[in-house]
Amino acid sequence: MATRTKTKATNEPHATEVDVRLGRIAATRREIVRLLNELGERVTAAEAECGNECEALRKLVRSDRSGATAEAVANGFVRERIDTGSLSSRLIDEVEARGHRAYPPAYAVERPRWAIVESR
Repeated sequence: MATRTKTKATNEPHATEVDVRLGRIAATRREIVRLLNELGERVTAAEAECGNECEALRKLVRSDRSGATAEAVANGFVRERIDTGSLSSRLIDEVEARGHRAYPPAYAVERPRWAIVESR
């Protein structure tokens, strides 16, 4: 009866491939984090600017008792195809309080295909 001799298998080529692939994964994840952080800052700044503009527009609508400004805003929403669902509800309420439909939009709006859902 023959006895088996144990041969020492070397995993060195696989270990090198594992290290290379892990390095690529780590580099890709770092790039994703960098991009999300950079874009997150830009989105936050853009949202703040949009909020400031909505508040200024709300004040204009509120100060015009004739309703002409509210009508112009409502027509502008349609013309620019603005997603009113993502705007300040205070602005929408002011426009609708003066008899103009602002929400939900009666037109197709452009929405992002994805959103960052985690915030730290």
